Amino acid sequence: MSSAWLSPEEEARARGYLEERFGIPPPTFANHRLLLRGENVCAVRRETEELWDALNVAYGGLKLLKLTGGGGYKPSTRGMQVFGRAASRNVVDVSETDLKALVEGQSLPAADGRGFVILRCRGVAIGVGLVRDGQLVSQLPRSVTMHLRMPVVGAAL
Repeated sequence: MSSAWLSPEEEARARGYLEERFGIPPPTFANHRLLLRGENVCAVRRETEELWDALNVAYGGLKLLKLTGGGGYKPSTRGMQVFGRAASRNVVDVSETDLKALVEGQSLPAADGRGFVILRCRGVAIGVGLVRDGQLVSQLPRSVTMHLRMPVVGAAL
């Protein structure tokens, strides 16, 4: 799979989506370049850019967004775990009980709106959820959820 740096216009579009949807300010990505790897937009630290090109790296970076068929974006869990702490919109704070329910495949009632949200528990960005038809559903990949340690509700932490 080949990789290519996004043009300034493409980077602005991707960052614009993150700012518009989640309120993640553009300076959050000041130290990163974005590249397209297949259908994924990945973030790479700027100081590695020259080395990246010199070594002709085929794979790397932090998956941030996936291009969708309609020309939009789907945020990645890993990307939102790293950059989602800067989000100020479309963030859903869930309790441990709610997070456990989501991980188990249950949906939760959601407030108005629709689209992707960042799931946060105890102030930490856990990943991505999706609000549709008044319901919040998890978009957390199994590779993440299988490693979550869910405390017993009511137990001392």
